[in-house]
Amino acid sequence: GQIARLVGVINDITEQRRAEETSRWRNDMLNRIAAMGRIGGFELYVDSEVLHWTDENYRIHGIAPGTPLTLKSTLPSYSPEARDLIMETFTRMVANREAERTIEGCYFTSDDRRIWLRITGRLELPDGVPYRITGLTQDVTEEHEAGERIEQLAHYDTLTGLPNRFLFRQRADDAIAAARRDGKPLALLFLDLDRFKFVNDTQGHEA
Repeated sequence: GQIARLVGVINDITEQRRAEETSRWRNDMLNRIAAMGRIGGFELYVDSEVLHWTDENYRIHGIAPGTPLTLKSTLPSYSPEARDLIMETFTRMVANREAERTIEGCYFTSDDRRIWLRITGRLELPDGVPYRITGLTQDVTEEHEAGERIEQLAHYDTLTGLPNRFLFRQRADDAIAAARRDGKPLALLFLDLDRFKFVNDTQGHEA
């Protein structure tokens, strides 16, 4: 019952510690890159339609990390056009064994923010059978909103928000071409607003 000696083994785990440190550093860098680029990862299982997201993907969508998800449970938050596009793309990839597809769609978060997402998915085919789709989701809202602002400036009057002469000319040309093609008459209504400049100059843009 007396302690006589201690017998043991000493292992050199220097390389293991270095490998763990390198792995932690790489994971940290990948997480930072994902956060800076607003890029999340996902995997979608074909048979069950169960979705797994990275934490950044949850943050992008405004959903608490770890929330159980399926493809169908996320669809109602997309715009109708995006919803149809997602289902069409999913069905086509599985049916035609398409290796990769990229789509863009509009998503509405729980706090009523509208965001634009670029989704790239790659189909995995072990033994030639569709198994899952893995890929990336990127928040491209700023890119889309910048494009919308450019479109607004190019085609709409900054004061009234009404279509400008450039957009009118485009629509008029389209209407004339359609009338000629279909053999139907076309009418143009012109409205003039008197003293509009006077109201603007004396009362300001808001009035």
